[in-house]
Amino acid sequence: MEIKTWITDKIDLNEFTWDEFLELVFPRQPKMRECADKILLYIKKKPATLNEVIEKQKLVRGTAYDTFYVLKRFGLVSRKDKYSPLVISEQFSTALERLSKYWKNWKRKES
Repeated sequence: MEIKTWITDKIDLNEFTWDEFLELVFPRQPKMRECADKILLYIKKKPATLNEVIEKQKLVRGTAYDTFYVLKRFGLVSRKDKYSPLVISEQFSTALERLSKYWKNWKRKES
């Protein structure tokens, strides 16, 4: 994930968009970015298996699986086991909060 300085200003002004968020997660992968958009919006409405999302959204299977693994690693989606439905996960926001707390504490410590 590439964090750029202009992002925080846009977030503060409520000008940060969904497309910009996806660009952060997939900076040089437009196909995966488009695939992630479809996967996340689909399972936001209702949990579904990856195969169901692939079929309903007519996604390229290889790209969909590659995208899923990135989303899973970032903690944006989760599932109980291999064949369970995908759901939007809270892990991403929790991890960012913990990372932020660590960074603030680290900054304050003397070298």
